[in-house]
Amino acid sequence: MPLGRAPCCTRRSARARRAARLLLALLFVALPATGARADARSSSDGVLRRVSQAWAKENAAGVTGAMRPGGTVKLDLLLLDRGGAFQRSQAERTLRVYFGKVSRVRLKDVTPRNRQASARYRIATYEYAYKPQGRNPVVSLLTITLRSGGSDRWYVDEIRERQKRRSRR
Repeated sequence: MPLGRAPCCTRRSARARRAARLLLALLFVALPATGARADARSSSDGVLRRVSQAWAKENAAGVTGAMRPGGTVKLDLLLLDRGGAFQRSQAERTLRVYFGKVSRVRLKDVTPRNRQASARYRIATYEYAYKPQGRNPVVSLLTITLRSGGSDRWYVDEIRERQKRRSRR
């Protein structure tokens, strides 16, 4: 054995150390990726929950609070005179007017459980029941789309209402 080397530094132990380092590096690379996907899913679920609760409470500020700062949200609702992309202040004003026209809002999550999630978007669909002023109650489908803002942040991208198809009997 050469002078100055400890007995643990033989050729065999050097290979074992390299193999151990490689194994640890692979574990550190693989594990955070699966954990990040789970964190992104829970993060987007939290944003969807907050937005749907704000919608059910007819809270325009709560809905627009989930928008990207400086960004826009697309609104396409049956009772709106016009739809389109709105900045935060415009969207909040529009939703206040909209919520002034409806009462007895109820949301029921009907998102298909087997819907494939995208890395950039999360979509939730709700059965949306409400009573417009001076009209009969309406049941429609409300779709809320979130867009990833990177680094585990999700923002409301679009809120769309569609008439619910009647089942054939």
